[in-house]
Amino acid sequence: HIILGPYKVILYSAAPVRNEQGDIVAVIAGQVDMATIWQTTDKVRVGEKGFVFMVNPEGRFVAYPQKDKILAIAPYTNFNQEVILQNSGMVNYTDENKIKMLGGFASFAEPKLVAQLGWKVIVAQPESEAMALVKIFQWQVIVIFLVGMAILSMVGYLLGRKIVIPIKKLITATEKFAAGKLETKISIKTGDEIEELANSFNQMAGDLRKSRTALEESKVVLEIKVNARTRELQELAEKLEEKVSERTKELQRRLNELERFHRLTVGRELKMIELK
Repeated sequence: HIILGPYKVILYSAAPVRNEQGDIVAVIAGQVDMATIWQTTDKVRVGEKGFVFMVNPEGRFVAYPQKDKILAIAPYTNFNQEVILQNSGMVNYTDENKIKMLGGFASFAEPKLVAQLGWKVIVAQPESEAMALVKIFQWQVIVIFLVGMAILSMVGYLLGRKIVIPIKKLITATEKFAAGKLETKISIKTGDEIEELANSFNQMAGDLRKSRTALEESKVVLEIKVNARTRELQELAEKLEEKVSERTKELQRRLNELERFHRLTVGRELKMIELK
């Protein structure tokens, strides 16, 4: 029972006391000054304009920041139907000042209080203020996303400088090396395995340059030796040709002498035959 006294709203409650046979032997009654409950509800604030109020099963305010509305029926369209018929949930309504409100409501946690009182506690806040918080959260999410993307871009850039660019240098140097440019060197200072790979490449290139230099020097020495041997053979051939020429001339001279001797001998024999 609710008793309206001077400047007070009193909650009066009574319960029978029964004996073992079930007969009523006494009645326990008590009353609560609603101002005690209001002190708790009035302290609750949600955002700047949000507040807490309570309604009974008839849809009357039993706690409200504006005390002149106590026990008045909530004048909001479909408000009572949505709140009274459910234990908890969300409700949208427009107050007497044409302000769109967003509220969340729930029953008491104690089942006996729910059965006896049926009151609902509603936490209400202007929809614009509630959505402003959502927008602020959205902006926060956007800012966090942009900051995250910036950090990822920076990390990608640093990784690119530390990994991708050195690898591109290695590929370029390898292509030049394959084209025969053995003087190619790689300068990478990353302090990791890529730098070790570059150093190994430089060492390999240095060894190949030394081998090519040694091969070229051996080629030059061999050419010198071949040229020298060729000159020796040419000189020997010239000398041999001179000797052959001299020998040929000597033989020709002797043949000529033999031929003259032969002619002389034959002439003498013919003359002797004629004289006989």
